This record gives sequence, C-alpha cells and structure tokens, in this order.
Amino acid sequence: MGLLTLPWQVKAGAAVIGAGFVFGLGFKVESWRGTDALDTEKLAHQTDVAALKLEWGKRVDAEHGAYVKVVADREADRLANEAAREKSEDEYIRDIGRRNALANRNAGDAQRLRDDLKAAIAAGRISNRDCPVRQADPGAICSGPGGADACGFLDRALDLAKRCSETAGGQHAAVVEAVSQWPR
Repeated sequence: MGLLTLPWQVKAGAAVIGAGFVFGLGFKVESWRGTDALDTEKLAHQTDVAALKLEWGKRVDAEHGAYVKVVADREADRLANEAAREKSEDEYIRDIGRRNALANRNAGDAQRLRDDLKAAIAAGRISNRDCPVRQADPGAICSGPGGADACGFLDRALDLAKRCSETAGGQHAAVVEAVSQWPR
C-alpha cells in the first residue's frame, strides 16, 4: 500500500500533525525571509515616507505662498483700478460741469445778442418811420454792408450754443447711466 492509496482523512491528519510539529519546535514562518532583511526594508520604507512627506510639505507651502501672493496682487490691482475709476469719474463729472457752464454762458451770450439785435431792429424801425418802404422780413434787416455777415455770425453762434447745450445734456445722461451700472 503506497502513500497514494491512503484515504484523504489520513493524509489530512498527517499534515496537521506535521504542521503542529513544525510550530511546536519553534520555527517561524518569518524566518524564511530573514528578519534582518525585513527590518532593513521597513527602515528604508519609513525613510522614503518621511522624505516624501517633507518634499510634499515644501511643495504645499510653496504653492500656498504663491496663492497668497496672487491674491494680494489681485487685491492691489482691484484697489488701483477702483481708484483710477473714481478719479476718472470725478474728472469726467468736472468736465461735464465745465461744459455745462460753458454752454449756459454761451446760451446767455446768445440771448443777450438776440435781445441786442431786437433792440437795434426796433430802434431802426422807429428811426425809419419817415421811410416810405418798411422792411417786412428779417432777411432784409441783414442787408447792407456787413449786415449779412453779422447775421450769419449770429445764426452760427446761436446754432453752436444750442448744439453745445444738447451735447452736454446727452453726455451728462450717459455719464449718469454709466456710473449707475458700475459695480460698487
């Protein structure tokens, strides 16, 4: 009867008894590799882990420093842009104020010129009562040497004053709208 013909129960029992005998004598599975090599490997692994932690700590610190710098730069740019915007807004409002004042002064000058012209026309009509031919239309008033030039000049001045006033009003409305849409 050979070993192969033994029932499996006997083979299993023999294996258990053999394993008990091996462990009973004090053999360790660990000793198959050698504990010195395992300890060296563990120490090398711990050293590698510590080096990686240190390296990644430095990288994280560097990235955090770069992040803080970018945030500070962005905040400085935002403050500079806000100051420039406020300065620009103030200059624009002052410019609109100057233009409005100029338009109002020009409108006042134009009104004074119209009043002076009406007074001169009225004075001319009164002094020309003896004249058999009355001047009916305002175009005839501008006839004569230099009269057409003066009337043309006054018409251009009145037109310019009117356009300045309209432009200043339009620009002021555009500024008010643009300022109301700026973020605060």
